[in-house]
Amino acid sequence: IYTGQSPGELAGNGWLDAVHPDDRARVAAAWAAAVARSEPLELEYRLRRRDGSWRCNRSRAVPVRDDDGRLVEWAGMNWDVTEQRALEAELQDRETRLRLALEAASMGTWQADVPAGRFDASPDAGRLHGLGPSGATSLQAAGALIHPDDRDRVRALLEEAARGGGGYVVEYRAVRPDGAIRWVVSAARGVRDADGRPTGRVIGTVRDVTAEKAVEGTLRAFYVASPLLMGTVELGDDGDLLHLYDNPAAERFFGVPPGQTAQRRARELGVAEPVVRLWRERYLDAAAARAPVSFEYRHGDGASARVLAVTVARLDEVGPGGRPAFCYVAQD
Repeated sequence: IYTGQSPGELAGNGWLDAVHPDDRARVAAAWAAAVARSEPLELEYRLRRRDGSWRCNRSRAVPVRDDDGRLVEWAGMNWDVTEQRALEAELQDRETRLRLALEAASMGTWQADVPAGRFDASPDAGRLHGLGPSGATSLQAAGALIHPDDRDRVRALLEEAARGGGGYVVEYRAVRPDGAIRWVVSAARGVRDADGRPTGRVIGTVRDVTAEKAVEGTLRAFYVASPLLMGTVELGDDGDLLHLYDNPAAERFFGVPPGQTAQRRARELGVAEPVVRLWRERYLDAAAARAPVSFEYRHGDGASARVLAVTVARLDEVGPGGRPAFCYVAQD
């Protein structure tokens, strides 16, 4: 016997003695009501196992009748669902923590069944795209919420992930039903079955980056209009500096037309060898210190010489040559 009670102890309502005191009145009332109505009963409660531990159990009882419809007896079964409930609680806890993390990061989740043409979004992802409370819609309707200039590109990435089970990251504009446009970044991956075959389903996250894009636009405007010299470089293997991007002020400093510094070495731009070595040393200092490095130096000779106050720093990205990239800001 599961509870360790003898048949005599189980007789009548004796089985209730093994029910947890906090559940006993509820279980007794439910049992009495089922008996009075001769109706099936199913409920969950804590039961004391023979080792003295309290276990979560689910019970089901049904009335058994003879051919004349008279009640003969009750038949039932009882099964231990403790581990199942513990697993459900753990999954619920994980879902809660994930939801809080997504909310803190202003992110939502979504999934698309491409063959079925179905799209489902979490509440946050749904609100971002202007969907209803359920977040469910057709794939075609969801696609209509993407800016026309971005729609084909996003759709192609989604279909490729569904076919091949690969992943992608894409930035696009979401057009809400009220006409408001939000910039979003979505990361997604195709779902594969147990044998590694693509299922046609894609799951992903989406994050609102509208505010970041606004800041980015402001910084870009400052970058273009600033009188400060600004740009990014990569350290070449030949001891030179490969210029990647330079703002208009830097282009004017080097005396070249707009866009003509990109992919050119410092020596090509007329920078003297000692100055190239100085800049390389300071870039390497910034990399070693993992912090910006500031310095001043005299650029040029004679009456045309200019004194520059410079700050350089290493970027998290690499240049097109696969080497570390650096940025600089200089005041003439």
